Amino acid sequence: MVADDLAAFVAFAEPAAIRRRAGLNWISVVDGVAEQTMDAPPSMCEEDGRPCLGAIALLVDSTVGMAAADAKVGGVTLSLRIDLARRFNDGQITARGQRLIREGGHAIGVGDLYDCEGLLGHASLRALAGFLGRDDSATLRPIVDRAPALVPMTTSVDEALQVETEGRLEGWARVSVPAHPGLASGHGKLHGGAIAVVADRGFRALLDDVAHEPMTFDIEYLRPIPCDGRRVAVEAQVASSSRRFVRASANVLLPDGRVAATARLVVEAH
Repeated sequence: MVADDLAAFVAFAEPAAIRRRAGLNWISVVDGVAEQTMDAPPSMCEEDGRPCLGAIALLVDSTVGMAAADAKVGGVTLSLRIDLARRFNDGQITARGQRLIREGGHAIGVGDLYDCEGLLGHASLRALAGFLGRDDSATLRPIVDRAPALVPMTTSVDEALQVETEGRLEGWARVSVPAHPGLASGHGKLHGGAIAVVADRGFRALLDDVAHEPMTFDIEYLRPIPCDGRRVAVEAQVASSSRRFVRASANVLLPDGRVAATARLVVEAH
């Protein structure tokens, strides 16, 4: 159930294309509170059938971001953080978000994640109001999805995103992904959750040979990424490692080499 006064903004902020590809379904959206589920399709899952960490981040960006946003002028995520207490399952995941504060064009929201076993983790998000440059929500119009499907929905996340591994050394990896129009938010730039998925693929390439469980993932958004089909690169590297923990960082790079986002990951090694 989406509140009537928010319906136009909700439809604009997240076009149907990206919601369909991520398996997102709203339960409710009212001012300052949002809840939705994610039934991640195979194109958002790892080979073991579990949603990829980036898909969880997309769910957080969508749910907590919607709770924190100002529907009159829009909003854009500046940063988000996810802390997971345990391994998540391959079934439905639910996110519940609420706004803590909105002041001076900035908003902070928090949320909880649940799976079939109960509470899974906690999330926080900072957003900036005003990306639309207008204050009349009645003029908002959702983007019509004319983009063709990336690939059939039965494929893996790497196939769906057309991930290419461009280089891999000990403690370092570089992958790239095309910024497809089907991954755009309402303002025509790469959706913040999609950027998190892209960063996650860099971490996956870096740590693919390490048995690990994600504990903390956070990302900061520095520049918008145009959805023009050009490839966006991710360079990930191990910052430190021990018998118990691996800490890694990554830069999401625009085609001209500028840093569009920075991400950090902490995993428990076994």
